[in-house]
Amino acid sequence: MGQHKIRINLLLCAAWAAGAGVGALPSRAAAAEQATQMANADVSAAVRTGDFAAAAKLLEARAKGGDHEAQYQLASLYRSGRGVGQDDASAFRWMSAAAAGGHAKAQYNAGKMCLSGRGTAVDRSAGIAWLQKAAAQNYAEAVKLVAETSAAAPVKADSAKPETAGVAPPAKRKAVPPTPASAAAATAPLPVGSTAGRPDIVEAAWRGQDKIVAALLAQAAGKDTRDAHGDTGLILAASAGHLDVLTTLLNAGAGIDLVNADGETALMRAAAKSQLAAVDVLLARRAKVSVRTARGTSAIDVAVKSCDAPLAGKLAAAGADMATSGKDAETLLMRAAERCDGNIVKLFGAGKADINAKDANGQTAIWRAADHGNLEGVKALLLLGAKADIADAAGETALMRALVRSTSGAAHVLQPQSGDINLQSANGNTALILAAKSGSVEAVSALIAAHASLDLRNATGYTALMMATREGHGDVAKVLIDAGADRSLRNKKRETARDIALASGRADLGEVLK
Repeated sequence: MGQHKIRINLLLCAAWAAGAGVGALPSRAAAAEQATQMANADVSAAVRTGDFAAAAKLLEARAKGGDHEAQYQLASLYRSGRGVGQDDASAFRWMSAAAAGGHAKAQYNAGKMCLSGRGTAVDRSAGIAWLQKAAAQNYAEAVKLVAETSAAAPVKADSAKPETAGVAPPAKRKAVPPTPASAAAATAPLPVGSTAGRPDIVEAAWRGQDKIVAALLAQAAGKDTRDAHGDTGLILAASAGHLDVLTTLLNAGAGIDLVNADGETALMRAAAKSQLAAVDVLLARRAKVSVRTARGTSAIDVAVKSCDAPLAGKLAAAGADMATSGKDAETLLMRAAERCDGNIVKLFGAGKADINAKDANGQTAIWRAADHGNLEGVKALLLLGAKADIADAAGETALMRALVRSTSGAAHVLQPQSGDINLQSANGNTALILAAKSGSVEAVSALIAAHASLDLRNATGYTALMMATREGHGDVAKVLIDAGADRSLRNKKRETARDIALASGRADLGEVLK
């Protein structure tokens, strides 16, 4: 990002956080309520079918018109790179706009971005101001983070004394004469005692007080000192993105792969907080990417869970295990396929991950992508060579799942790759029967064009025509009749399609089905 853009975003961060230009806007509660009520059907449909590019275009039009919920959603797309190029500067611009309009979640995220320097220069005071605005609206995560940042209020490194208003002074220390090399650092003020009961060096690292950390190291403080949770200064500095502190501790020989009580390393904490610059520092110092907690979570799991493509890319390049599998043979790729876009999914193509691996239920990554309507994930997996014709334990293929979920975009992409178009699941359903049930004229027409059998029956004796009739999809029923579907067939209750229509009070359909 150019320095000009950083300066502009820093000004926006400070000005908006201070409340500039907000006076004419509705109250926070009213703005939040309005944003909640302004759900756009077209955007919802685009997201449901996995067409994030279309969703981004629709959201941008609404965002430019001042829709704060749309601004927040557009910022989230820019931050994750879904449907648009990953762009932290644009993400911050739209997040700040939504925050200025009183959007609590946007205020929380804008605060975090100011604190971490994501999409803008680091501005702690503006970041805390945003968090306080979100906390004032009772946004739980903001309330929690405000409490944490208040407990870690910064001490002025160039002052003669630490800020001690309302806080008991720390116990007196025995003076340690500084060596010439550490004389400047040793004159730095020491931190006020932590409300969390942390040792001084750990507290100073959490606050980002590099000079104080250097002074304490010069006074023989332990570089790997831990707090009650087992966090070292390095782990907390990585979590907060304090690069100077990270470098100071690493240069002093702090343990880069030490874990806290939860089994987390500094790299894992940096990943969990999306501190990309801290991740870069740790990877450059050869932090291990393979460390896992007792629950089996590693840094790459964190990146995939948040669909953070830039972070996942850095970890993959550093040798993260992309082929790992966990409970019920679920792979990392399967989790990514459910909700992440192609930028994440394609990372698995360069590793040893089995693209067509099955979990305990016989589900593959592309099956899951289809089941969740993730069109971008489906496309990326097909490019990686995923097989769309693999059925799960219930005999359903990815195409069938897309039709069950009424995700026409995924179904359209999968249909040519699905092998036997007349394959029947364990309950006898075919792709055509499921398309008829969903009411998709487009899917039904495509399957008919692909020579799907019109009159195959499922376990209850229903044909596609009967299913369309039962669900009240007259337009689908007409397409099937025009294609030659047999209207005289009966299900296991001895009902024809016309009987089903009349029994449900659809006399109009009954006339069509004579």
